[in-house]
Amino acid sequence: MHSIFQKYNRKKSCDKVKDWLKEYWDWKDEAQSKTLTIGSPSFDGLPKGTLYDPDYRIVDYVNAEREWKARENLLQYISSKGDEHELYALILDYRFVHHYWKMDKVALELNIPKRTCEDMQAEALWEAAMICPDKSVLVLK
Repeated sequence: MHSIFQKYNRKKSCDKVKDWLKEYWDWKDEAQSKTLTIGSPSFDGLPKGTLYDPDYRIVDYVNAEREWKARENLLQYISSKGDEHELYALILDYRFVHHYWKMDKVALELNIPKRTCEDMQAEALWEAAMICPDKSVLVLK
């Protein structure tokens, strides 16, 4: 049976999904910095003007929140596919969201051999690339 994903370059797509996942905390920090606040009214009687329209602040916040939620949802979806996929999601979460750069640490955390963990990471990255909502992640051959 031919896969509809065989037309994509697996290595390049996996590299791009790594970079996409690594942006999780950048987007989460961006959303936090754009959190909407309510200010007190000013009663000095002078007109106030702002150079920054409040609607842009709302749009920036929603866009940043959507980006980090997309990454969380991708990991949750992978995890929901079954036992082995739960390990895939954990590996991606440890390596690229929580930045445990050493594979030894991840393998020890999950109680699996390092080589198995590396193989599972390769499969997990391909799985993530196939279902990533950002279609620029998949690179054609």
